[in-house]
Amino acid sequence: MSHAPSSLFEVRVAKESFKFNAAHFVAFRGFRERLHGHNYTCAVRLLGGRRISSDGYVLDFGDAKAVTKKICKELNEHFLCPMHSDVLDITVERSERGGGKQDVRIVCEDGAVFLFPREDCFMLPIVHATAEEIAIYLWSRILEELHAPTLIKRGIHTMELKVAEAVGQEAVFRYPVPTGNECAPLDVASFIMGEDVPVEPCQAAKLSESEIWQSPRKVVTKECCAECGKGASKLEGKLQLLVDSVNEGAVRTCILAGRKCEVEDLKKIMSGTV
Repeated sequence: MSHAPSSLFEVRVAKESFKFNAAHFVAFRGFRERLHGHNYTCAVRLLGGRRISSDGYVLDFGDAKAVTKKICKELNEHFLCPMHSDVLDITVERSERGGGKQDVRIVCEDGAVFLFPREDCFMLPIVHATAEEIAIYLWSRILEELHAPTLIKRGIHTMELKVAEAVGQEAVFRYPVPTGNECAPLDVASFIMGEDVPVEPCQAAKLSESEIWQSPRKVVTKECCAECGKGASKLEGKLQLLVDSVNEGAVRTCILAGRKCEVEDLKKIMSGTV
């Protein structure tokens, strides 16, 4: 008995009009980028089932294009302000320009202060103005416009959003389309790990036992994670063993006995075998 080959439909929409020019800077504990901008682009991918709808579409390209272009236009030529930042003090205040205008004041962890006209800012419900979090925001907005129940009826179970800051530099967010009638915006913070993770691997964690002893200056003393100071604590511990031995241990015994302390004696002390 022959079987029809399995099928899986999807559509992807990526147009030149899916773009927005915006300024931003990424800030997290102990770090802040300089203010800069990107010519962002985005693309939408909708994953369907084994059959298409009665109109022959997974989803009309025109519907996806209209919604995505509209949302990109909302962000265009704005400063992307991460309203849920845990290191930026963001306030909206009355502007000295008068006329009932407002300004957005941002005080950074390093003491830097920015003042933007409110109308030049797009207040985003994100924690960091990264491509990843912008992709989550755009995913929610596009889903809101396309209407999740409609997508589910058409067999679309997952939507993917790609945001690029430049050619070859992009973030992708893929998430199931909710099946309920209500579709609340995604909580960006829920996608962020609750622990501090350094941008670069902790240097202390890379140090071997021999490196600590051969190059003490390599030992990291500034803490950036749980591993930080690992090398310093190792070195300090070894030195304490040596001090104890000089004061009242094997080294002192050697000196009192009139015997020279050899390298092998120190190795035993450092290894804790004496």
